[in-house]
Amino acid sequence: MTARAPAITLPASPTLTDVDPVRPSTPVPVVAATKREEPPSGRLVVLVPWLDRNLAEFAAQIQALAAPRELPVLLVAQSDTARDLWATRRSLTTLAALIAAPHRIQVDLHVSPTREWLKILPHVITAGDVVVCAQGQADPGRWLRRPRPLAEVIRDRFQVPVCVLTELSVEAPAQLQSLATRVRAWVVPIAVIILFGFLQVQIEVGTEGWVTTALLCGTAIIEIIILAL
Repeated sequence: MTARAPAITLPASPTLTDVDPVRPSTPVPVVAATKREEPPSGRLVVLVPWLDRNLAEFAAQIQALAAPRELPVLLVAQSDTARDLWATRRSLTTLAALIAAPHRIQVDLHVSPTREWLKILPHVITAGDVVVCAQGQADPGRWLRRPRPLAEVIRDRFQVPVCVLTELSVEAPAQLQSLATRVRAWVVPIAVIILFGFLQVQIEVGTEGWVTTALLCGTAIIEIIILAL
């Protein structure tokens, strides 16, 4: 009778739970990823005054601000007539070329038809921008408010950083203001005064007692508010 071979039991195949994780004998050094420096997100928003000269000097000062920080530049100018528009664009194009070379600074242009900087800025400034203006630029104010430096008004109203170019003091010549702008500045307030004066005379003629006093005070307050706008 032939001897029976002993049964051989094979070990079970290892499962994922049976396999021990590989544990290195020495710790693996962890290298921290270096953070890439992003360029600044803001711009230099330059309020360009009337520049019939000193373009090179003005451009050099803007270069000194923009080049070290790699900031793009937005040149903003005013022009309320078609004749002034082409002259303004020509000056801005020349100024932009002087600023861009040799540092390859990105320069954009914006010409607005209004003569009030405070009405232009809400449409051009964004978060992170720095407003640049020249010494001598001022907000003309209104009948009941004295003119103030433009930099102070912008800083207070829009809560943005403002840089003043103290080495370049320029002012727009009075003859560049259009005739319509000068006439409107005088005619509108005079018309308001005449209109309310006539209304107050009619109140005194047509009313009596406390009604007259109340109406006169009310029209005087409204008149002052309109003139202050």
